[in-house]
Amino acid sequence: MLAFGTASFREHPRLMWSIATVLVGALVFRASLVLGPPRLLRAEPALWRRRIADSVVLIAGACGVTQAAFALLYGFGSWPFTACIIWIVGLATGGTITFVPCLNLVYLHVLLLEVPVFLASLWIGGLEGYTFALTAGLFVVFLLTQARGLHNSYWTGLADRALEADRLSELEALSLAKSQFLANMSHEIRTPMHGILGMAQLLQSAECRPEQRDFYLDTLYSSAKGLLHVLNDVLDFSKIGAGKLQLETSSFDMRAIVEQTREILSAQAEAKKLRLRSSVAPEVPSSLRGDPVRLRQVLLNLAGNAIKFTEAGLVSIQVETGERTDESVELRFLVADTGIGIPKDQQTHIFDAFSQGDASITRRFGGTGLGLAISSELVQLMGGRIELDSAPGQGSRFSFSCRFGICTEGVRRVDTSAETRHPPLRILLVEDNLVNQTVAARLLEKQGHYVRIASTGRQAIERVTAEIFDLILMDNQMPEMSGIEAAQAMRVAGVTIPIVGLSAETVNGAQERFLEAGMNGYLAKPFRADELYDVIHRFTPAEGAARH
Repeated sequence: MLAFGTASFREHPRLMWSIATVLVGALVFRASLVLGPPRLLRAEPALWRRRIADSVVLIAGACGVTQAAFALLYGFGSWPFTACIIWIVGLATGGTITFVPCLNLVYLHVLLLEVPVFLASLWIGGLEGYTFALTAGLFVVFLLTQARGLHNSYWTGLADRALEADRLSELEALSLAKSQFLANMSHEIRTPMHGILGMAQLLQSAECRPEQRDFYLDTLYSSAKGLLHVLNDVLDFSKIGAGKLQLETSSFDMRAIVEQTREILSAQAEAKKLRLRSSVAPEVPSSLRGDPVRLRQVLLNLAGNAIKFTEAGLVSIQVETGERTDESVELRFLVADTGIGIPKDQQTHIFDAFSQGDASITRRFGGTGLGLAISSELVQLMGGRIELDSAPGQGSRFSFSCRFGICTEGVRRVDTSAETRHPPLRILLVEDNLVNQTVAARLLEKQGHYVRIASTGRQAIERVTAEIFDLILMDNQMPEMSGIEAAQAMRVAGVTIPIVGLSAETVNGAQERFLEAGMNGYLAKPFRADELYDVIHRFTPAEGAARH
């Protein structure tokens, strides 16, 4: 285009038209490769790269020859040559950056742009010619040196990113393997634990001598619960570390939560001759929305620790109201004790995992050191933060605040005691473990229900097709067909009977997978008798009419 503004086309038409034809053709060819449909790039990437290199050679060569021609025809001081220099410098610099992944292409691009004018300058000679030749040579050396550095940096960074991607893939694989291991271990430990706790519950309701009940059965039941508590802590800590622990939202009565906490811990407090008190301010709404299970877990951890580390005196649980709106209320919780207290230097890491102050505390009182760490994480998930006020010999005060929704409707209370039984139901129990079959069947039959057992998912489908049931209790890990697959098949076939998943799986989103498969609820093993009865009340009609 610079030549069009000069007499070059009149004086040297063949040279100028040749350069212009090559340059325009190369530009069009390269534009078609870059902007056109990517069929060639997908089909033959190596051929596409060669054609891009061909276009670079043609464009760089044409531009280099043009600059040399302008130097020979007009001299170094003419405006066409000056404009051409600016253009060539821009092309050389841009190409050095653009083609940096391929160092040979950068060398070819820069040399084709600069060598012609370098040779032309030597041909012209004189001070101007040699000076310009030296300048062009230094410019080429600078560009090639920079290109080599950029090229090395590019491939080093690419290798680092590939290595980092491989590391992330390995970490993801390890995390998946860890989650799968925990899921399997949870199932394998919880399944026999369910049998132990279930049989202990059945024995406690059977006729036996007082010393058998008070010592053997109670010891068996409390030991199994202690082992289950440790297992739950480890699984919860693993979920928190993987970011998979989520809160659920349901209606609950705060006074019932506090009372349940006190009842669960009352035996421990009585064994140590401690006073265990609880109070809920009258201003606390009777019906709230939040996660009652996790809230009770926090209160049990804090109050359980208070009892463990208190030798004499009092342990109290208090709930008061804070800021309130029409839709939500802030509740302030306080768990206080008159125990051994915690030194200031140990309070900074008391909420760390596996921490119990010092080794002597662990030897004296036992425990995994996970309770406070899990409680702290749960309170943070609920939007609060646990605070500690303690001194050696003066007891400890753990406090936190959380906001809960206010329900306009009251919480429905269900009496699941033996005296208030649900009308007899026809229940299909789908379970492959013989011990778990016996435990669940006996607990259901004690309530007057008729129980049919299926050992696999296929048997369950056959039973549902041939008989009428009010409720299906479905295990998941079974031979031939899993509980999830059986539930999906039943829903596809139009079966509307309530299905409740019974599973020892508590990680990897087990409850979500059960609900997505069409089940109505989920009950984790091992479960207590009252939890099983509560499920029956929630998912079956009070009149107990069998239905398909």
